[in-house]
Amino acid sequence: MDKKLTLWEIKKDNNKKEMIRAARNLFEKKGYHETSLRELCSAVGISKTSFFNYFGSKDELIRIIFNSALNDTREEAETKLGDDANPYEAVLFILNSMLTDAEAYPNVVSVAYEYMLGRDSFSELRDGYRELISFYLAKAAEQGRLRDGISEESALTILEGSFYALTFSKDFDGARRSIKEITALVLKED
Repeated sequence: MDKKLTLWEIKKDNNKKEMIRAARNLFEKKGYHETSLRELCSAVGISKTSFFNYFGSKDELIRIIFNSALNDTREEAETKLGDDANPYEAVLFILNSMLTDAEAYPNVVSVAYEYMLGRDSFSELRDGYRELISFYLAKAAEQGRLRDGISEESALTILEGSFYALTFSKDFDGARRSIKEITALVLKED
């Protein structure tokens, strides 16, 4: 049985989505650390008190933004690739999707990396991307598609480290070419 939402619940959900959209844009434009809570609230037309009805903190808001991007990547991968996808193509797809986010929102993504690498409270985001890529690396191992001498763990470390290094370069076309080459070093295309 589907639960019908009340008008208040719909309004609250719409306000929360609007706050997330506004926050993503402000964080990208000004930077996460430079954007005040007052500016966030003003952008959507709510009070600071109302903000805390939606989010426990500014960190919780950015975590929701990051998790939304992860969920979008996961859903897109599941829809376009499925469980039986070629592991090489799947890993390349996921990394390119992440690059697209990094290119579209470089200031937001740099905060994601800062937090993922330095704060335990953001480890679920880092682990979410690792799980997604690891799923296809396990498939590659089962199918004998990992390059000789490369373990799943090594492949993940190589791909993850290369990805972060390349996105910091801000040369996204070069990063896409390099990611393709690096993926081919650890996974067989066929």
